[in-house]
Amino acid sequence: MWILYSLFIITADEEKYVLEGTNFYDKQQCLSYAQTNITELSSKLITHLDGIYGQNKYTTLEIGCVEKDGDPMKRVPIINTQKTKPGTMV
Repeated sequence: MWILYSLFIITADEEKYVLEGTNFYDKQQCLSYAQTNITELSSKLITHLDGIYGQNKYTTLEIGCVEKDGDPMKRVPIINTQKTKPGTMV
């Protein structure tokens, strides 16, 4: 089982949070869905987080797929908005 996730950081506490989305039977199904719908997913994420935390109160880091209850370091980002140096991890 794979899940679509969104990783973001809240400006007030600098903590990273994960918002879980749709469940998929396998990695390829999740990746295909995310790649096909990334623009809509990004827009809905911003609207959702704006509604909860307010505008400019968070920073989105990435949207991707990860195996449910698997190793989070083996996640597959579809869109990565992090401003990190190559080779660094979240």
